[in-house]
Amino acid sequence: MRQEDEYALEGNLMEGSMYGCDEGDASSEPAFREFIRKAQAVPGLLPPWWKETSTDDCIEYARNSPGFSLQSAQEKSDIQKKWGDDRMPMKLRMVAERVYGNTPGGSRSDAMLAMMVSQEGGTGSAFSSHIDIAGLMRGAR
Repeated sequence: MRQEDEYALEGNLMEGSMYGCDEGDASSEPAFREFIRKAQAVPGLLPPWWKETSTDDCIEYARNSPGFSLQSAQEKSDIQKKWGDDRMPMKLRMVAERVYGNTPGGSRSDAMLAMMVSQEGGTGSAFSSHIDIAGLMRGAR
């Protein structure tokens, strides 16, 4: 989602992504590996069971699972359809904001996060099935 936003909103060809590769060798695997490396440095963002081999497991899953391709653009509608969740693109954007420290266009997600937590009964329970809401909230302050 971040690679798509960088391209669509800022015109940036994210290094290591399919947007910055030659057509014959288009893959976002290097950019995804870099994203995971940065995510590992954000305290509390990844689940407690995460270990070094989890990166390779994620890459392998993306290679072999329909709808999680590192070789094709993943637009908002693709993500909504795959996850069956209209809010999933926003959730992914909030994770990327925590990892990169910013968003394409410069807006922050604090208000959106507060609204989503409020709509989910204040506990973040539905949201936390995909993302560590407590970790997001610690970093948003």
